[in-house]
Amino acid sequence: MAAHILDTLEKAEEDWRAQSPQWKAKVGKWKAWQARQKNKERVTQKAAAQRRDRDDDGAGSIPQQSEGHSWESYFDPKDPSPQFSFAGTSSYSKEELLADIASLSWTSTPDFLFRALWRGIAVHHSGMNKSYRVLVERCAPIILSDYQRLSTGFVPLSQTFSPWLPSNRHRNR
Repeated sequence: MAAHILDTLEKAEEDWRAQSPQWKAKVGKWKAWQARQKNKERVTQKAAAQRRDRDDDGAGSIPQQSEGHSWESYFDPKDPSPQFSFAGTSSYSKEELLADIASLSWTSTPDFLFRALWRGIAVHHSGMNKSYRVLVERCAPIILSDYQRLSTGFVPLSQTFSPWLPSNRHRNR
């Protein structure tokens, strides 16, 4: 079920990104920002080299300028788009989640489960790799919203899905 949801989200996102003028404009702005940042780095390096030369000659130093952070500094076109992800914004940072996922790459856990977790789809079952289950238990209450935590069985971190399942009394005997 998780694999199907993940595949559906990834395919829909891929189609949307291919056709969306808003996405293309955002990526274009981000690429232009990256080019400006590279130019700023070159200018800063050149100024630092000139400062060192002047410092050697006894001249004063140039004060450092602080750089503000913009949306471009946090944007990554490889990240799932919010409309194709169930993951919420939280105190569990992207870097922490990616580091935790990378630390489990040696396990037998299928790759699609890590991609699903990155999109806010968590799978938890006692027969799964323990390290992966611990990761789900640690990050699920932080990155997922309550309405997105559904289960077909008992998982302490989730709500049970059983009210939506047909009860045994409706089965034909």
